[in-house]
Amino acid sequence: MNRMTNEDCRTPEKILCAAIKYSDGVILGPNHANCLFMLAEIRGTHASRADDEQGFVTTTNRFVGRKEAYDIAEREGQLTGKNPGRQRILYSEFCKYAEGSIDGVSQKEQQSPK
Repeated sequence: MNRMTNEDCRTPEKILCAAIKYSDGVILGPNHANCLFMLAEIRGTHASRADDEQGFVTTTNRFVGRKEAYDIAEREGQLTGKNPGRQRILYSEFCKYAEGSIDGVSQKEQQSPK
């Protein structure tokens, strides 16, 4: 008889949408350009800062950098094309976002930070 573990019951973590982590929170969007535009609206300037980090949010609400996101997308079959160059970093245009999202961001998740 086979026994199931908690690990067997978990839903696989997938990439949900593009995101930028900044000093006051995380901005979600269908791609990083959209996130940068929203961040510029909040800040009143188009300048990004050194501590801003581009990455992705997963279906477990976890922010991950581009390298870890690539590994997740590859494991879960979400890659739609080859990244330019040889780097294993994820670009939003080469990722099929998890189901249940609209343009990569569910309606519930897409809220501007306070």
